[in-house]
Amino acid sequence: MSLIASHTISYALGTSGTGGWPSVSTIKKVGTAVNAKLTIPADVARSYRQANIKVYLFTGRNTSDDAKMIALQPYAVVVDDVGQFQSWRDAAIGSA
Repeated sequence: MSLIASHTISYALGTSGTGGWPSVSTIKKVGTAVNAKLTIPADVARSYRQANIKVYLFTGRNTSDDAKMIALQPYAVVVDDVGQFQSWRDAAIGSA
């Protein structure tokens, strides 16, 4: 018996926003996601989401950062302390 695994590789553009935020078309030339620094403006994050680009935010270091991240409605976040983030998230918006 042979098992055949199916794997998919996806790519993301990483940016700190230095020099400006990349356009939707620039991101889509690389992949379907963007890894963006927490300083991304809300309107830019929204435009990426509306273009079906997954927005990953980095790096949350404290509860103030956590709140900023959640307000930006990302696909996912990168945090320094996962336990602290989960506790804050559950208290702020309720656990799933």
